[in-house]
Amino acid sequence: MVGEPLLVQHDTIKEIASRIGATPAQVILAWAQVGGHSVIPKSVTASRIQENFKEVELSKEDFEKVEEIGKKEPRRFNIPYVANKPRWPVNIFNEPEEKDAPHKVIV
Repeated sequence: MVGEPLLVQHDTIKEIASRIGATPAQVILAWAQVGGHSVIPKSVTASRIQENFKEVELSKEDFEKVEEIGKKEPRRFNIPYVANKPRWPVNIFNEPEEKDAPHKVIV
């Protein structure tokens, strides 16, 4: 989200990463893969691409800490209408930041 801290900067994520010797991105990737979800990380930086391949496991307690972020602080961090340049003129998720988009996805 533009103007908002990235999830990799969240104190809980940084604390877990520091404690288990991983990067914040690795913690988020490890959390996302629980339950058989497919995760396709994006990077153009060679060192980050290598980091993305490192397998990191979270304890049940750490997984639950990350899970709590979404429950206590629900927030979509990638809203195409404001996160992309050029801007996508489509309200996809009906977030407050998308209200001015001239087009809306209707499902």
